[in-house]
Amino acid sequence: MSARTRTRTRNKKEKKEVIEITKKVKKLADKAKKKARQVKILANKAKRQADRVARKM
Repeated sequence: MSARTRTRTRNKKEKKEVIEITKKVKKLADKAKKKARQVKILANKAKRQADRVARKM
């Protein structure tokens, strides 16, 4: 096996690994986005509730 072939196969393997890692990162980012959205919604709910309570007092 020549050096060139070795490098090419190594590069291919590395490229595959990078793609896999990128997929995982994207998945995690999407999860984080969803969580952030949920937190935002919950914060708004709490704020509204606090306003309601404050108005009643």
